[in-house]
Amino acid sequence: MKFRCTCGHVVRDQRNSLPYKARLIPDEDGDADFSSFAKVLEAFLMAREAGKQKEFLGSYFGEGYPQELALQNIIDDLLAKEIDLFTRFIYECEKCGRIFFEKHPEEAKLVSYVPEGESRGVLQSHRRRPKKEPS
Repeated sequence: MKFRCTCGHVVRDQRNSLPYKARLIPDEDGDADFSSFAKVLEAFLMAREAGKQKEFLGSYFGEGYPQELALQNIIDDLLAKEIDLFTRFIYECEKCGRIFFEKHPEEAKLVSYVPEGESRGVLQSHRRRPKKEPS
């Protein structure tokens, strides 16, 4: 996906780990999100214990889902799929700082807001920032 900001800059979403892209989970959906994942994880673990992991994964992800994945990868995929049901994307124009919110996941409509100051990079990871050198 790509779109043109009002300032003319083209915002591209063609890979993961972009410093100008984030996911939004509305506060109203926070509980539903984790509760939903807990239910899916419970169902998966019960199917796994019953020897029906292959059937569960086929019905949940589709028949083409790889069956030889490590348990951690399967759990990652289960969590990602559940989170995707509740998340919307946010983008920041790297040129002017305008923030674009995905209004609704099924619609291709973005709503923008202009920053009041000069602050940029507000969607960048705090965990990935380089550590400051000791003084």
